[in-house]
Amino acid sequence: MDLTLCRPILDRIDAWPRLSMLLLGAIGFLAFCPFGLYPALAISFSAFLLLMERPVFSVSPFKYAFIFSYGHYLFGIYWVGNALMVYDLWYVIPLLWVGLPGFLALFQAGAYWIVARTIHHPLAKVLMIAVLWSLMDYLKGTIIMTGFPWNLYGYIWGISVSQVTSFVGIYGLSLLTAVLLFSFASRSAFFMVSCASAFVGFFVWGEWNIQTHTNVLTGINIRLVQASIPQNTKWLADHFRENFERHLMISLQEAERPLNLIIWPEASIPTFISKYPSLREALADIVPENGFVLVGGPRQSENGEKKVYTSLFVLDQKGDIVDTYDKTHLVPFGEYMPFKGYLPMAKLTPGEQDYSPGAGLKIIKLPGIPSFTPLICFEAIFPGQVTPPPSASGEIERPEWLLNQTNDAWYGNSTGPYQHLQSVRIRAIEEGLPLVRSANNGISAVIDPYGRILYRLGLDDVGYLDFDLPKPIDRTYYSIHREKPYFIMLGFFALWAVILNGFRRKRSRVVS
Repeated sequence: MDLTLCRPILDRIDAWPRLSMLLLGAIGFLAFCPFGLYPALAISFSAFLLLMERPVFSVSPFKYAFIFSYGHYLFGIYWVGNALMVYDLWYVIPLLWVGLPGFLALFQAGAYWIVARTIHHPLAKVLMIAVLWSLMDYLKGTIIMTGFPWNLYGYIWGISVSQVTSFVGIYGLSLLTAVLLFSFASRSAFFMVSCASAFVGFFVWGEWNIQTHTNVLTGINIRLVQASIPQNTKWLADHFRENFERHLMISLQEAERPLNLIIWPEASIPTFISKYPSLREALADIVPENGFVLVGGPRQSENGEKKVYTSLFVLDQKGDIVDTYDKTHLVPFGEYMPFKGYLPMAKLTPGEQDYSPGAGLKIIKLPGIPSFTPLICFEAIFPGQVTPPPSASGEIERPEWLLNQTNDAWYGNSTGPYQHLQSVRIRAIEEGLPLVRSANNGISAVIDPYGRILYRLGLDDVGYLDFDLPKPIDRTYYSIHREKPYFIMLGFFALWAVILNGFRRKRSRVVS
């Protein structure tokens, strides 16, 4: 690409280098849900690599890569700050907007600095920056801050291309996406066409996959209840009765077919349900015949330790709690305060006591109901971590569907709930399991094993969804091998980049 054709634009960019890089990074967020403007990220990434070769930028590769990445995260995850507005912590939001995007941008900036100092072949640079940025995303998604897998590049695609995650997972698709997005800076027409052709192939295969496979239904009828309780009144005692009765009234609406299961969202009962028989009696009145009701709320341990958990409760027709699940992967700062001895503030959720993590993912088995694994809130966004791990003997037990209870009211009418929904759709494809999403204020949805949304309730809608639960499909390649394909591709692209760069150095020495 001959950048001299854009001389007037380049002159302005050179005159405002920091602002230009910030805006260039910000453009990329338009590729994510709910916008879905795929070219925005291609323009953002490829223009970044090309501009970084210009003198005004190349003298400070770490600084300008940091500014670019900062713009990407500042706009991409701005919605995280909305949670602070619920309890009027507006004065903390600037710190969050400065701190969190800045912390995340350090990883990408460091990766680019390494590439800028060591790789000089154009195609090798494209490959290596895709490898290192993808690796940084993997580390952030699995280790840093207990895992923060938001804004992965693979999430920009529609349902057809996303079918490939059943083989390579979202990290694999994100790596391939990064190679495609950076390819326009490779100066190799053959490489660009090859990358684009590969994604055309993914689309064609994915479209065929979803058009030729229909769902087999279980005959199990489920109702999702979405009451859309505002977050600022959800935990207030004087609103408890009103909020509880709203859930009850929606649950009691007449159904076309006999129900087997009624599901309320996360924290739908914001008190210790085991301590109040009257609550359980009221819930018993809505339990379907020979069925169950699932609700969310806090649970206090009964072994004298006085621990508090974010939990799911299963109640039968007698109002008895027949099973529970305690959330395992807690939200830092939201459900507990890391470095509590050093940070002078409490967690964002109500109550002074931090929540405790549960014992781990489990499969709940109920009479007449296909077995399922509950996932509370953002537990459903972690690739490869939505089903219980193998037992000590190596035995793998697979649930028949996944349940995601959540409460996205924290984030208001922002891009956050849409990105959350897109993420859990990919979990369904990766695992080959239907996923039922029960959200307080939306977006509640029923997702089949191919990631298709069969039914949904929009953001802030009040109502219910009645549906026949789909059956799972055979185990996917990803559900068996997890991240092995991703690391194989990572190694392949890294080796390719090293070889290309080595040839260029060797040829440079011969010429000199």
